[in-house]
Amino acid sequence: MPENSHINFNWNILSSEEPVLSINNRAFRYGDGLFETIRVLDGQPFLLAKHIQRLLEGMKFMKMNIPSSFSEMFFEKEIIKLLNKNILKEGGRVRIAVFRNDGGLYSPETNDVSFIIEATSLEYNFYEINKKGFGLMAAWITTD
Repeated sequence: MPENSHINFNWNILSSEEPVLSINNRAFRYGDGLFETIRVLDGQPFLLAKHIQRLLEGMKFMKMNIPSSFSEMFFEKEIIKLLNKNILKEGGRVRIAVFRNDGGLYSPETNDVSFIIEATSLEYNFYEINKKGFGLMAAWITTD
C-alpha cells in the first residue's frame, strides 16, 4: 500500500499503519468473518449491489447482527469517502471485511460486528474476463 493510504474501521478513516485489531479478534482466531473484494473502475465500485447483497446474505447465514445502516447506499458512501481520501480516481480494488466482535472462546459472546474497508489502486483501469479459464482440483478425504 502507498505510504499515505487509509482504511475505514467502523466509520473512522485511519492510517493503514494504525493498529485496529486485537489478538482476540475472532476473524483472526477462528475465521469468524467474511469479506467481499470489489473492483473499482474510473474511481467507482463496480457491481456494488451484487457484492453487498452477497455480503449481507453471508452475514445472515453466519447469524451475525446486521447493523441497520448496512445497505448498498451506506457502503457506497463509505467506499467513495475512502477512495477520495486515498486519491484513487481510476482502477483499483476495495475489500470489505466484516467480523464478529471480540469475546468468547469458540462460541462468541456477541453477534455484533465490526468492519474494515480497504481501498488500493491497481495498474489498470479496466475489467477483463479471464481468457485462460479456471482449473479445478478435487480431493477426496475418507475417514477410514
